[in-house]
Amino acid sequence: MLGVNIQKAINARKEDGSVLEYGLKYHLDNFNSKIESGIPKDNRYVDDYLKDLEKTQGLLIQWLEDFKSKFADHPQEIQPTVDQVETGLANYKKKIGGAMLGVNIQKAIDARKADGSVLEYGLKYHLDNFNSKIASGIPKDNRYVDDYLKDLEKTRGLLIQWLEDFKAKFADHPQEIQPTVTQVEDGFALYKQKIGGAMLGVNIQKAINARKADGSVLEYGLKYHLDNFVNKINSGIPKDDRYVDDYLKDLEKTRGLLIQWLEDFKAKFADHPQEIQPTVTQVEDGFALYKQKIGGAMLGVNIQKAINARKADGSVLEYGLKYHLDNFVNKINSGIPKDDRYVDDYLKD
Repeated sequence: MLGVNIQKAINARKEDGSVLEYGLKYHLDNFNSKIESGIPKDNRYVDDYLKDLEKTQGLLIQWLEDFKSKFADHPQEIQPTVDQVETGLANYKKKIGGAMLGVNIQKAIDARKADGSVLEYGLKYHLDNFNSKIASGIPKDNRYVDDYLKDLEKTRGLLIQWLEDFKAKFADHPQEIQPTVTQVEDGFALYKQKIGGAMLGVNIQKAINARKADGSVLEYGLKYHLDNFVNKINSGIPKDDRYVDDYLKDLEKTRGLLIQWLEDFKAKFADHPQEIQPTVTQVEDGFALYKQKIGGAMLGVNIQKAINARKADGSVLEYGLKYHLDNFVNKINSGIPKDDRYVDDYLKD
């Protein structure tokens, strides 16, 4: 009777109270065959294949627990059947368990935004585009540089986030994911090598070209103001005194803005003194020219201004030195009036 009951339990179907629809042999044979056929190469069928195997595995585990419990007093008699089922489960673990890791890694790599990835079209698409864009280089036309860099930086940010998620998901399998990790990190290294260095040059040029609308102190960028400053110096101080003040005020205002611009520029790129030196030298050459041509001439101009100054300008002389000195000398040369009535006024004056 024991042998009969064991066989009945093995053959039992769902309608007989078993968890297995068509009995152990049917399900175990199908389970083993499916394992031997291997995981489909076409990713479209992998999920269904694995779900089906996982479901059967769960039922076989449950059936085995029920079977062992039912015949707990007869371990030897049921051992052959137990061995059969456990061999199938061990085969699943060996052949599918390891392969499953590879499948899950590949699924994470291929996953799109619709599958929960941060990457719209999967890793390959975005990483290939990222590397191609880097290899194409920064556009020579400054109008397109900002968009190019923003797009690269956005993709880089997404790839960084993706890689962090990927490494966290497979933290227990560093060796298995290393090839993919290396691929992504190679992209970052390429970005740093080709874009990182070039970016410094781009940012320096942007700071040079920046206008007031971009946050610069210079209305139209460095070149415009520095060229105007140098040209104005080279044109010389106007010979007509009426234009000297405006000329000097304009030069001094531009010089002040250039000094402020240069301080900001040097502070912004303090870690890159060699890279900014040509621009620093250009501006400092302008200041040296100002000192040489305007600084010395300014002394003469200031002396002349003091000579020409009237009372309205703060002088003690109503109409400037020349007028009063000429009058003074002429009066002396005219001599003391012979008429005593005019002597006092003449001398007082």
